[in-house]
Amino acid sequence: MREFGEETGHRLRAKSLPLGEARQPGGKIVHVWAVEDDWERTGLQSNMFEMEWPPRSGQRQTFSELDRAECLELRRLVRRF
Repeated sequence: MREFGEETGHRLRAKSLPLGEARQPGGKIVHVWAVEDDWERTGLQSNMFEMEWPPRSGQRQTFSELDRAECLELRRLVRRF
């Protein structure tokens, strides 16, 4: 919940339901959670981070930590993960 707040600017007020783990394309494993709460995804504000991109180019670029936000029914989430 802390990480969600840091990366989106939104504090969750509801209970969370763990959905398991998902492996990202780069191999990183992330924990996936479902939360029922009342908020607008358009109001989310992501932290930014800087990294060398393209790799080994010497160029640094800034990216958003938040890729996207989706509102889905729980049964669709469970099948997805």
